Amino acid sequence: FMEKGTDTGGAVQDIAVLGQNMHRMVQNILDVMVLNDHKLQPRRSSVDLAEVLNNAAHTFLPAGQKTSHEIIVNVSTDLPPVPLDRDLIQRVIENIIENSLKYSPKNTEILIRTELSPEHEIVIEISDEGEGIPEEFREKVFEVNTRLEKHATVETRMSRGLGLAFCKMAVEAHGGRIWIRDNKPSGAVFCIRLPINPINRLYI
Repeated sequence: FMEKGTDTGGAVQDIAVLGQNMHRMVQNILDVMVLNDHKLQPRRSSVDLAEVLNNAAHTFLPAGQKTSHEIIVNVSTDLPPVPLDRDLIQRVIENIIENSLKYSPKNTEILIRTELSPEHEIVIEISDEGEGIPEEFREKVFEVNTRLEKHATVETRMSRGLGLAFCKMAVEAHGGRIWIRDNKPSGAVFCIRLPINPINRLYI
């Protein structure tokens, strides 16, 4: 029973956010198991990337409101429909947003932007205003079961590395790349490049 004066709306919101987080975690575990069996292959269809990014951002509206984060989606108007596995790429974006929300100060922005590169690739960048990730750890954060002894804030961030390992797996299965760079003056930028005319490949 709820005590008199309890914010039931906030409690329901917290439960919803927890449920979403648990669902993502289970999906990540299942997909990493597929990764270990070398069997992940995207199921592509022609996708409106703006819709995928906005859906991913909308998933975190309750969490963002609670922590006073603003999630901004800025999609280039010249993007063509992209042959992607909608579910996999949306979950990649959700995992990165979740990571950014958790490790960025309150009242800061998380910016999702896209553009079409001169190499005719789709560029997606998700930037936050947290403490960032030291250069020597930027590849390790995408490894499964990585443990660090130094940099406590980075170690905490990497404790959720299963989700980031899934991100790398899903992006590379699309024939793309994912990496991290500095966000000036502070924070991290997760950078994704996806080919517009890819060849499906197993992740091995």
